[in-house]
Amino acid sequence: MVNVSKVPEDIFMVIRVVTLIRGMLAAFACDLSCSLVWEPFARRALAKYNVACPVPEGMVASNNPVHGGGARPPLTRRMSGIFRDMRRVAHWMQTKGLPHNRQALTPMAVHGVTSIKRLAELALNRDPILDSALARFTAGDQERAKALATEEFKEQVWQEWREQAQRKERELEQEAPLMGTISEGRPVAAVKKKSRIARWLRIK
Repeated sequence: MVNVSKVPEDIFMVIRVVTLIRGMLAAFACDLSCSLVWEPFARRALAKYNVACPVPEGMVASNNPVHGGGARPPLTRRMSGIFRDMRRVAHWMQTKGLPHNRQALTPMAVHGVTSIKRLAELALNRDPILDSALARFTAGDQERAKALATEEFKEQVWQEWREQAQRKERELEQEAPLMGTISEGRPVAAVKKKSRIARWLRIK
């Protein structure tokens, strides 16, 4: 056992900084070992004994379950993708006047909340994981983030539905042009379906 009081203060601070960095890297599932150095030697050894390597060469990826979010299975993804996603989340938070620094968003990344869509899904399901993911937010900011993300998600879904309906309407127009009369051979079912879609779009 080492008596902490006997460790010089400067060395103790270095230990604390190293521990902090290691913790952050572990949270993001970054490689903490020297695998990049011994990888080619390991591959040659496996090839020598005709053993297939399960990891593609040159791939730096993470199988950390926290990147899957919720109860979903582990998701292999490149770490650069997580940082890219979190930059987008940070930009969105900033435009909404919400906390957007690294300290506030790190718990979100750790818990797999790396998109506004994911934030909205968890908010709609009232998933308790958001209590940890938004731990660095005030209670008011948490509610605003959930409400804004949910509103944007619903608007996006509605827009997708509308675009699908419009595409379907254009397809029906090509199949049954609005020319002539039904008695002249225009498909009755197609015309009725198009009419229903048109009314639905106007109502919405």
